[in-house]
Amino acid sequence: MNRNEYLESYKIQVVRRVMSGEPHNKVAKELGIAKSTLWGWKCKYAPMLAKEFDIKEENKPEQFEDFVDITLASKETKEKPAPRYINPTTVTLEVGDYTIAFDVTNLNKVLEMLGYDRS
Repeated sequence: MNRNEYLESYKIQVVRRVMSGEPHNKVAKELGIAKSTLWGWKCKYAPMLAKEFDIKEENKPEQFEDFVDITLASKETKEKPAPRYINPTTVTLEVGDYTIAFDVTNLNKVLEMLGYDRS
C-alpha cells in the first residue's frame, strides 16, 4: 500500500496500539507496515495523543524553528559522554537521547560546544 492510501484515522489507530504498549515490531509485522513508517506516524501523532495516554512532555527537547537544541541534554547531565570511535576518522557521542556522529578532528570542538571540558 502506498503511503497516500492510508487514512489519517487508521494511522492514529495504529499509533494508539503502539502507545498502549504493543511492541513496534509486532504491530508493523502484523499490519505489513515498515517499521520506519510506523515510527514516522508515531512521531507525528503521539504528541496529539499524549493527553489520552497521560504522557507528560517535560523532557521533550526545546525546538527552535528548524532545529532541536541537543545541548540541553548535556547541560542536564553531570557525566561526560564517552566518545566511541566508529572507524579511524569517525566518532560518536551519546548525549541524552541523541547520538552525534562527527569527524575525529572535531572532537574538541563538539565537546566544547556541549559544555564539557576535555581534561
